[in-house]
Amino acid sequence: RKDLMSDDFSYLIDLYTSGGAEPESLDVPKHHAPRGAKDFGRRSRRIESRRGATIDFLLQGNLPVRAGLWLVQYAARTAGNSGPTALIHLGAEECSVEGYGVRESNDSPPPALLNRIGEVVHWLMETVDRVLIVPSAQEQVESIVQTRERLLLFTGGDDAAVVSAYRLARRLADIAKEQELPLPRAGLVVVGADPQKAQEVSTRIADTAARFMDMDLPLEAILQRMDVLDSPMRMRIPVGPTFGVNEFVEQIRRC
Repeated sequence: RKDLMSDDFSYLIDLYTSGGAEPESLDVPKHHAPRGAKDFGRRSRRIESRRGATIDFLLQGNLPVRAGLWLVQYAARTAGNSGPTALIHLGAEECSVEGYGVRESNDSPPPALLNRIGEVVHWLMETVDRVLIVPSAQEQVESIVQTRERLLLFTGGDDAAVVSAYRLARRLADIAKEQELPLPRAGLVVVGADPQKAQEVSTRIADTAARFMDMDLPLEAILQRMDVLDSPMRMRIPVGPTFGVNEFVEQIRRC
């Protein structure tokens, strides 16, 4: 694995700190451009489930203050653009579920009656169109790559955040190579930056990733600020100490 002073990292750092050659244009290439409301999230691979819900993993990089709230903002926007969305936080002892754009119906039991992970997954597949998973801090990155679901890298717009985001992308690519898996399907979500800055950040990371890893890192969304949101539906479910992302994804796929 390459360290911070390897050719690819030196190239990235040079773009930011030493006045090195800029990319030919700061305009975002077409496949890096943020999506509009109508096609936001369409590229996620559909898993086999009753509702055809899609799965994305949210991986936090170096974010501005109150990092977790940016994930909530993204979940709420996803619900507004793509339909009912569940934000799942997988912890060491419990699974936290927040539902955005979700309304209880006669077809689904009230969340308060769900006390086992299997019931939660069944309810999710009957209720939501998008499942956003935040892995626990203890989860191995290798396990996340093995799921082959889309990985969204959240980053701020400052220099340190950009280098951190690239290092994470590099690690994901290295793991896939070591395990003889396809390169991860991944994307960038830039937070706390205006659209022009976010596009510059995305273009530079994507340019470096394509040059040194042959990895596509499109800009999936820009979250410039935090909006006031309605309170989501919430529930917490206990899980066993060995429960992780692979087990959770398999539960979804079996529905």
